Amino acid sequence: MGEIFHALEVLNRSMKLGLDAKALLRAEMGFKSALAMQGNPATAALAADPAKLSEGYELKATLRRRDAKLPLDQLSKLATQAVTKPRTRVPAATFKQIDKAFADLSGGAATTAAAKKPAGKKSRAAK
Repeated sequence: MGEIFHALEVLNRSMKLGLDAKALLRAEMGFKSALAMQGNPATAALAADPAKLSEGYELKATLRRRDAKLPLDQLSKLATQAVTKPRTRVPAATFKQIDKAFADLSGGAATTAAAKKPAGKKSRAAK
């Protein structure tokens, strides 16, 4: 899983939200899709299919030094602005697609790499 999923998992634990793994994955898929729509030409076409985007791409994050140090009070103001006027929004239609992909998966549709194994190959657990 990518860094964004782990960031959501930390948020879930620190805020004691009680979200399960599926809800966290749903949030990550929505964010990934919105980010792809905002300015990544290589993934913009895939943004219309959040399941395919999530299966084929992960988000990587890096820590780097700021050009100028920002004091905590300024960071707090910027965080407040970001919450009141978010730059990233996930359309409701995207979440409907994500929910449909999960429903298809639980209905027996095989989309995972493990399910796509050729017949005759046994997993380690089966041996």
